Amino acid sequence: DHFTLDAPFHFAAGKSGGTTASELDEAWTSDNFPRLIAVRFQHPTPYFDDSYAVNSANDGPYGDALMTELIPYVEERFRVIRQPYARVLWGGSTGGWESLALQVYHPDLFGGAWIFFPDSVDFRRYDL
Repeated sequence: DHFTLDAPFHFAAGKSGGTTASELDEAWTSDNFPRLIAVRFQHPTPYFDDSYAVNSANDGPYGDALMTELIPYVEERFRVIRQPYARVLWGGSTGGWESLALQVYHPDLFGGAWIFFPDSVDFRRYDL
């Protein structure tokens, strides 16, 4: 049951000089910063280094596992707001694609998504 109070997502704490990282660290560790739970996960499959966080014939029910196992586990274990507005996705590259897919497939579960430079969302050129 270990958790960290450090700023999440690769922001380096303790830097000085008005950098974004130092400003985030200062805000993150202040008493006035809203408390939140940030969940990051890796989900490689037997066939690829990423499940794309959705169900597929090749990789299995990864999307269902997130929706029916991981999220309920976090919500039962921690004191969280169990409403869509309190669940926000974010990601870049493949994580951006996954965030978009989860928001599109489960609009009643998530309140929004910050999507940065996602993998292609138009697969017509790949003849799939």
